[in-house]
Amino acid sequence: MPDLLFIRPADDAAAVLAGLVGERLLRWVNNGAYGIPALSTHDLAGSTNATRSNVDTELLNGQRHLLYFGHGTDYQLIAGGVALVDGSNVHSLPRNAIMVAVACYSGVGLALTATQHVAGYLGWTDTLNVPSLYPDPMIDALSMGLLVLLLGGDLAATKRELQAQFAIAYATYQGWTGGSEAARLYARMAAAFASYCVAIEGDAAAVL
Repeated sequence: MPDLLFIRPADDAAAVLAGLVGERLLRWVNNGAYGIPALSTHDLAGSTNATRSNVDTELLNGQRHLLYFGHGTDYQLIAGGVALVDGSNVHSLPRNAIMVAVACYSGVGLALTATQHVAGYLGWTDTLNVPSLYPDPMIDALSMGLLVLLLGGDLAATKRELQAQFAIAYATYQGWTGGSEAARLYARMAAAFASYCVAIEGDAAAVL
């Protein structure tokens, strides 16, 4: 039974940026970086692999935890307008599972639905943006924040570290001299709003 199912559809430019976070975390897990304990992984990457059929199959095969990087709505994690994860397949995860969705909106409805079946859900209650002109600070913030979970920290500690990392990203964007004034403002707002909207549903003490 793989410990972690990564889903990275990369179905458009924004999903590609979110997927870079998943790619980095996957590499860290597989290389044992930062002292991450041994965790088995399965990766559904790209639009040909990250399909509803493949997600359903993997969930039925007994994945322990799910990490998603892409687009979301209130009640679905989507790619190309198709729901890959929703209320009709999250029940296939075990009761002690953790779900992480680096995506917009799903920290509202889907989180509530999912935690009827799984231990905990970490997601965002509104928009989550990675500024395309200078994505590195947000990618770093998301990666370093979620690293806490991979190292054995609980969801509450992971959320705190994400918010701390978003503060670092905000400060980095304050010092950024590239792009237009509007682009710099957008980047700062993206970091601040990501910190404001990150949310936990279910057991905040849940660990992998």
